[in-house]
Amino acid sequence: MLSKIPEIMDSIKRMFGFLNPEEKVRKYRELLDSFGSYEYIGKSLAEKFELQKSMIDSIDVMPEDKKAEVMANYDSFLKSHRVEVARAMNERGKILKAMESLEADSEVGMECKRIRALDRLKKSYEAGRLDRKNYFSILKSVTGQKTKYADVVVMNDDWRMLILHRVDDDLNPTGEVCIPGGHVDEGEDFMTAALRELKEETNLDPIKEKGIVELGKHTDKDADIRYYLVHVDKNQPVTVEGAEHCFAEWIDLGEIFDKPFIYDQGKIVFDLMMNRGYPEKVLPIVNAYEEHRMEKSVFVNVVSKAIRKGLEIADVKPLMPESIDGDKRKLKVPVRDPMSCVSNILKGLSGEDEVVFNDTTSVRFAKPLFIHDVSYERDPKNNRIIEMEVVFTGDDSDMANVLNQMKYGLSRGPMKVRTAHEEFLAANENGTDYVGDPVFVSL
Repeated sequence: MLSKIPEIMDSIKRMFGFLNPEEKVRKYRELLDSFGSYEYIGKSLAEKFELQKSMIDSIDVMPEDKKAEVMANYDSFLKSHRVEVARAMNERGKILKAMESLEADSEVGMECKRIRALDRLKKSYEAGRLDRKNYFSILKSVTGQKTKYADVVVMNDDWRMLILHRVDDDLNPTGEVCIPGGHVDEGEDFMTAALRELKEETNLDPIKEKGIVELGKHTDKDADIRYYLVHVDKNQPVTVEGAEHCFAEWIDLGEIFDKPFIYDQGKIVFDLMMNRGYPEKVLPIVNAYEEHRMEKSVFVNVVSKAIRKGLEIADVKPLMPESIDGDKRKLKVPVRDPMSCVSNILKGLSGEDEVVFNDTTSVRFAKPLFIHDVSYERDPKNNRIIEMEVVFTGDDSDMANVLNQMKYGLSRGPMKVRTAHEEFLAANENGTDYVGDPVFVSL
C-alpha cells in the first residue's frame, strides 16, 4: 500500500488542480507513453482478428464435423474480441482526452505540443519514413539546441574495447567503425541514453558492480556528446543491430589509432582516456609510432597498459568546502555506495578526536570532527556513480584525510574503523564495514 502513496497523491493533486507546471509536463510524458502503447495493442488485436478470420475463409474445405466447431470458436472469439477492442478504445480515448486537456493548458500547452511533435518526428525516423540526416536537421530546428549524443566505451575482462563495423543504407559494409551510442531522446538524460543505446546496439549488460563512469564530453557547433565507460563480461555474446552494423570486434586499446573511426571518434575517446592517466608520458610514444620509429606490436602493448592503468585510478575530486550556517561546511564527492557503508563510517567517527583505520593508520583531528549530515544525490543501490554530500564541522584537511583513508582502505578489502560511537558499533556488529570493490570512483 505504501508504494501506492505517490500515485494516490498525484491523483489527489490532479483532482483539485494542484499540479505545478513541472508535474503537468511529467504527467503529459507519461500519458504520451501510454498512448503510444495502444498502437501496439491495436496491431495485436488486428492480428488476432486476421488469424481467426483466415480460418473462417477456409472453412469450405474443412470436413463437415469440423465446421461447426470452428464456427462456434469463432463466435466465442468475436464476443471476447469486441470486449477487448471496446476496452482498448475506451482507455485510449481517456488518455487522448487528458493529453488534449494539457495541450490546452495556458501554462504548459505549448511545451506539451512540442513534446508530441518531437515524438511523431522520432517515430517517423524509426519507421524509415525519414532519413537520419533530415531527422537530426529537423530536430535541431525544432529544439533550437545542439543534437545530443551518448556514446559508450565498452571494456571486457581483458581490458579490450568493443568496436562496431558500420553498414550503409543498403546494408553494405562501409569500412568504418564506431563505438556503441546514439542520439539522446527528448526528456532523456545522457546516462540513460548511453545504457539504452548499448542495449539496443549490442544487447550487452554492464557489470553493475563496476558502475558506469563518465569519461568526458566533446562539443562542436552541431553536437554535444558525452562518453561513458562500462565493463562487461567477455563471455556475454554481442548481438549487433543489423540496420547500422554488420559485426563487432574486440581490440586492444593501442589499436585505436589504426581503426577507421567515424567523426574522429577514436581520437576523441583516446584523448579522454589518456587525460585520466599519464598523457605526458604516453604522448612521446604516440609521436614515435606516428613517425614510424616504433613497431606496432610494441606500441599497442605499451599504450594499452598505460591507458588501462590510467582508467583504474580512483580519482576523487578535491574538497571544495563552502561556508554554511556559521562554521559548518559541506562538500560533494563522487561515490558508489550501494550498502550505505560510507554513511555509517562517517556517522561513527562523528565527534571523535582520533580514528584508527585497519589497526595501522591513525588520524588525529585538530578538533573533534562532527558530521551533521550525509545524503546522496539519488538512491545509491543502483550502483551507478552518484554524488554524496557531507555537512561537517571541523578542519578541511582532517576531512580530506579521512576520505582518503576510506577510499584506499575500502578498495583493499576488509576495513576496521575503531570509534567509541554506539550507533556505529550497533550498525557494524561484525566489526567490518564491508568487503568489496572501491567505493570512491572516478567521474
